[in-house]
Amino acid sequence: MSGADILLLLPGIGSTTLTGKIFEYMALKKPIFCISPKGAASKVINDFNLGISADLESINDVVDQLTYFLAAVSNKDFSIVNSNKLSSSGFTRKEIAKSFEKTFQNIMANG
Repeated sequence: MSGADILLLLPGIGSTTLTGKIFEYMALKKPIFCISPKGAASKVINDFNLGISADLESINDVVDQLTYFLAAVSNKDFSIVNSNKLSSSGFTRKEIAKSFEKTFQNIMANG
């Protein structure tokens, strides 16, 4: 994977699916091409400027986005902008557990 120019991400079924593979891809700091419905995976990719998402339901969108993305990466018009700031440390099991605990405490406090 580290030798690839572009990484392909195909999340599972459902808009809330966020495959664990995305965290491996984030660590590699390589451009990601995601084919999925709008949802968790495409949101992470867009929010962190990690690549481009194409709509699973539209072959035209997949072709258009892939054509654009291949050219942009090839011409060095696309790069992971925040690669130095991108850290997977916030996604460790420990940090996720802390976040879950805080959310659970808020739910219990607000009943």
